[in-house]
Amino acid sequence: ITSYLSPSNGSSRARRRNLFSPVVGLNVLGPTTTIAAIATAAGPAAVSIIRISGPEVPAIIRAVATSMPRPRYASLQAFRAPNGTLIDRGLLLYFQAPASYTGEEMAEFQIHGGPAVVQQLLRAVYAAGAQPAAPGEFSKRAYLNGKLDLLQAEAVADLIAANTERNLNAANLALAGQLSLQVKVLAEELVTARALLEATIDFAEEVLDDAASLELFERISRVRASIGLMRNSARHGALLARGISAVILGEPNVGKSSLLNTLAGHTRAIVNPRAGTTRDVLSVDLDFDGAFMTLHDTAGIRATMDEVELEGIARAHAKAETADLVIYLYTSETPDPRFIKRIQATSRAASKLLCVRNKIDLLDLVPSRRMHDGHLEVSLSAATGAGIPLLRAAVLELLELNVDAATTPLLARERHLEALRLADGALAFTSPVELVLAPEISAERLRQAQQALSELTGEVTNEDLLGAIFSRFCIGK
Repeated sequence: ITSYLSPSNGSSRARRRNLFSPVVGLNVLGPTTTIAAIATAAGPAAVSIIRISGPEVPAIIRAVATSMPRPRYASLQAFRAPNGTLIDRGLLLYFQAPASYTGEEMAEFQIHGGPAVVQQLLRAVYAAGAQPAAPGEFSKRAYLNGKLDLLQAEAVADLIAANTERNLNAANLALAGQLSLQVKVLAEELVTARALLEATIDFAEEVLDDAASLELFERISRVRASIGLMRNSARHGALLARGISAVILGEPNVGKSSLLNTLAGHTRAIVNPRAGTTRDVLSVDLDFDGAFMTLHDTAGIRATMDEVELEGIARAHAKAETADLVIYLYTSETPDPRFIKRIQATSRAASKLLCVRNKIDLLDLVPSRRMHDGHLEVSLSAATGAGIPLLRAAVLELLELNVDAATTPLLARERHLEALRLADGALAFTSPVELVLAPEISAERLRQAQQALSELTGEVTNEDLLGAIFSRFCIGK
């Protein structure tokens, strides 16, 4: 900002126009190579698909298949090697540019899924002019050719990786452009605000009075409030995307393994009345009411001289250090405050703590939940299953995931959280006084916020970012 205001940088009009220059992203692809890859899972299968994209697709079809099919219609073809040997008969789909997933000439060969069939046809396609595709290269070309924005491209990977119904729904919403639309609306609001400020900078007679500066500040405040809501939703979406890590802690023989087995729906951990049965961390993956969870059963925490048990206790504490949720299991009437302090000292700041009283069936008590000393407590019986619905509801409540499908947070990534943080930070110090006395500084803050939002959709990006995103895709997508 200091250099921007410096007189040595040329005329003020030129500097101001430079400040308001449009945000520019990468150019769409020019002439490219033609790529090919297996789009289905490796290994024997009833059907496998080989996908090709690029300018040489028609030539490759003529070299490998019986005839050039009608665009967007499936046709039964014979596929042959360069020497004319029959490889297989199957379906061929041809998509003429730009009406394809990548925006380029594109085709898919649907063949029998034997490894020899797939490899021979892939070699024939390579011999006809294609090159092996890099991970995510088809989706990367779709993004570069304007078929998807960056948020939608990432949603493709989320859709493939979805392991619960909630993740599937969230990925479909993002792929449909719901998150992109929210970002673009906010970016347009910032463009309007910048335009109003630019008028006061470029034309001396256009000075913001108190009423106008207050109205503009309120507009900016509304944008910031919307960004705050998106940040909150994105934090929950990031949790959904990576999955919840939950660890059960407690003294020996309080029923940690029984609780894990009950939540898993099958016997995963050994249950024995002898204390200290669990010596290592035992993990199980769960579909926890639509959210993917990895639940960890741990060694009972107590004073001991047994070296193996001490190692198990150390591993229990290590799991708690990175967990999103710690379930403190006990059988006494109230949780031990000293144990809670030990958990809080071990866990990271963002971890949630749920206190769970187990074995209420032995006392003929009914399941219940309450707040006690600032902690949510649930009473249940892991052995009978009584109170498990209360536990599930409490977990979702603590993690702020107890929402219906209509308000399910969209899946998010760390880069989304960072971009929203930068946008919010850029707007945090804007004030009505600054809008009047230093509009250039306010305009720069708005530009930074707009750029951070544009990085979400990929209107502003760089090759390193694209490489990091698409390298995580599977080959063929």
